[in-house]
Amino acid sequence: GLRASYHTNATFSGLALERDEPPMVQIASKAFPLPGGGTNALSARWSGDLYVQRAGEYSFVLQCGPSAVQSVSFAVDRDSLARVDNWAAFGWQPKTYPKVLTEGWHTVQIDYTKADNSPDGSFRFEWSGPGAVMRTRPWPAMVATLVRAASDLGSTNYATVYAARERLATASDLG
Repeated sequence: GLRASYHTNATFSGLALERDEPPMVQIASKAFPLPGGGTNALSARWSGDLYVQRAGEYSFVLQCGPSAVQSVSFAVDRDSLARVDNWAAFGWQPKTYPKVLTEGWHTVQIDYTKADNSPDGSFRFEWSGPGAVMRTRPWPAMVATLVRAASDLGSTNYATVYAARERLATASDLG
């Protein structure tokens, strides 16, 4: 997934929470992970490195709830694909942004803001493309888990080796 940072205002200051999000980011109305996040001003930034296994045209889909005064900007490899300053005008209609990507790692950043005391907001982001295989770079905690799993493969304890194989199989698409 992507790394998310949530802020208690619309200016990306006042960091309240950082966490990893699933590959498809979807935050429903009143579900922003901040106290009062459904009604107060907030900003969120999702960023990460995505690995494209097959070159080709990829589609990035952004969608915001129809009622809040929301702004979204989206960039791949620092190339701005979208900047929408008042999403409420679109209603709950998804917007698709195509981008041709080469095989390898690409950076992604999404910035989202919601105005103070505006009605509840929602947000969704997903992507697709040739083979639809995009993955994020492993974070240091994942790397440590993989190193331990690789080390555990040499154990004489069957349960330890089996657990290590499971961890490695789960992470096999990290690249």
